[in-house]
Amino acid sequence: MPYCNLELKAYQRELDSIKDSSTTLIAISPETPDATLSTKEKDELEFIVFSNEGNNVAEQFDLVFKMPNYLIEIYKDSGLDVPGHNGNDNCELTKSTTFVIDQSGKIVQSVVHRGRRSQTYGWAQRTIVQRPSSPTIKHY
Repeated sequence: MPYCNLELKAYQRELDSIKDSSTTLIAISPETPDATLSTKEKDELEFIVFSNEGNNVAEQFDLVFKMPNYLIEIYKDSGLDVPGHNGNDNCELTKSTTFVIDQSGKIVQSVVHRGRRSQTYGWAQRTIVQRPSSPTIKHY
């Protein structure tokens, strides 16, 4: 099971605590809308999951990386179809990242997760602009 799915399940287990702190949890997936919906249903996720097919949002934050050949082979051997789930053949993934965004839409803290290590960044200068009608992000 990919690391990102394990992380989504961990967030689901902590969802009550997250809600108790008056916080809203939203996930953004590089998967196609259909694959995103399947993941949400299969893992019984009770929080919003957006599809960002093509990684255009993740690219804005320099969070996209090309999978190394050995990882592509491991995924193929495990039956994981990254190109099929993501809707392209570029074998790109996004770094697992957590943003804390204040009510004005400004990122006040971000953590890029790298397996067992994490790196905190001060992206407080960036502001998230909400565009509900954006064709590149779909809500599930």
